[in-house]
Order: sequence, then C-alpha cells, then structure tokens
Amino acid sequence: MVGCQKEKGKNQVLYNDGHLVLKLKGVWDGRCPTGYMCYWTGNAAVDLEAEMNNEKALFTLNTYGINEYIRDTSFWGYHFNLKEVLPYPTNWDKKKLKEYTVHVLVE
Repeated sequence: MVGCQKEKGKNQVLYNDGHLVLKLKGVWDGRCPTGYMCYWTGNAAVDLEAEMNNEKALFTLNTYGINEYIRDTSFWGYHFNLKEVLPYPTNWDKKKLKEYTVHVLVE
C-alpha cells in the first residue's frame, strides 16, 4: 500500500510520491441524505486528475461502485480506490468543494 490521503478544495493534491501526483478536481454528491426515504442510496462522484511524466489523466470514481459507477481503477502501475467522501449529506443543500474530505487509497 502506497498511501491514503485526504485534502479539501479544487486542485488540492491528494497524493504525491515523487512520481505520481493525484489532484481533486470536483465532487458531485447525489447521495440520499440521512433521515430521508429515497429510491436508492445515491452516489457521490469524485473527479480526479493524475499526472506522471508530463502526462495527465482525468477520471471519475464513485461511492456507489456498481455497474457503470466505477469505484476503483488502475493505470500507470497504480491502483486507485475511492474509500469515502465526507461529510455524508444530512439535507439536500449543496456543499462547496472545500467542505468535502475525500479518501482515496493509492496502491
């Protein structure tokens, strides 16, 4: 395991091992808030940017993790796994990106 990092805000570096840099680009939170009855649990999608050797890759990981909602992916010899997006919503109010904490496992 290389590491699990968390940060807040757009373009914040989530991970940097001297070769790979992983940045948070955005969060779309469509999870059902605590205390509400919803058709499904919903999903939080996290937009990420990986950079290595002057190459960039944009990708999205999801909390739902079923079917087209990819929770993890691998490329450039690394495996990325979205562990959690906090805080879990308690109402339908939209949060600013800087209010989220994102945990991504990089192996």
